[in-house]
Amino acid sequence: MSQSTAAQVAHTHRQNRPFPRYDKPTRRVAEAAPALATRVLIVEDDEELRRLVAQTLEEAGYLVEQVEDGVDFLRHMCASWTGRSHLPDLIVTDQRMPGMSGLAVVEAIRRVDWSMPVILITAFPDQPLEDEAHRLGVVGMLDKPFELADLVALVAAQIPPSF
Repeated sequence: MSQSTAAQVAHTHRQNRPFPRYDKPTRRVAEAAPALATRVLIVEDDEELRRLVAQTLEEAGYLVEQVEDGVDFLRHMCASWTGRSHLPDLIVTDQRMPGMSGLAVVEAIRRVDWSMPVILITAFPDQPLEDEAHRLGVVGMLDKPFELADLVALVAAQIPPSF
């Protein structure tokens, strides 16, 4: 993705732990995504937001799977181990969910040595959260509320188009 499409700016919430942030893309949302389907898993307990994010990413050319919380995520992981499901190429997860936080989702992924990129969405950003996310290898954070075009740009930056 070129810098003219979405300019990356460093997000420095109180410290120097930069996460990718993007200005508004100059192209439409659908033009920012790969032409061939790439798998994205959304872990979000807010059904309305989960559906909206899924629809947006599907319209942008991604194959999207959805789970409603961390427990469903663990079931999805087990299905991936047994071959009943495919591993996602990228995970978008909310931080605050019943039963299991987004960082706990990331820890579970890293424990089994999966290296796919993870984007964390949060309504309550703070420095300890950003430090822990950075330590676990989270590739980007979006603060709620966010622009859907920003999410698509962040996803597209992590999963380059495959032609």
